[in-house]
Amino acid sequence: MRYRSLCTLTFVVAVSCLAQAADRTTITFADGRIFPESLTSTKNGDLYFGALGQDAVYRATRNSSIATVWIKPKTAGLQQVLGVFADEKAGVLWVCASATGGRGAPVVGETALKAFSLKDASLKGSYAFPGNGLCNDIAVA
Repeated sequence: MRYRSLCTLTFVVAVSCLAQAADRTTITFADGRIFPESLTSTKNGDLYFGALGQDAVYRATRNSSIATVWIKPKTAGLQQVLGVFADEKAGVLWVCASATGGRGAPVVGETALKAFSLKDASLKGSYAFPGNGLCNDIAVA
């Protein structure tokens, strides 16, 4: 009996999750030729995209199927936005911003892990990488 109840509960939870995810089958961008490099979401269904070559972060709110610029290009030194991660517990959108250049070209900008408020996109902190390394993905333990 316990096994059957557990299976039923698991099925109900899975169907509920799929129903929420099915609200939007397609997300488009207000701007043309956007190449999302990374994607994260919040529990309420807001989606955040790092856009390669745009030096910006896009957001599609849970009620929208169109992603628009949420953190404008070059804000707080954003360059080459790679990884994004919504850390709801901390109220932070973590963003990997990497310097451009290399392979003979001069390095421009600073590689840093940047913290933006999930409420209003304001900068909460910037943490430079020694030697300009490469910031690509974020994980929280």
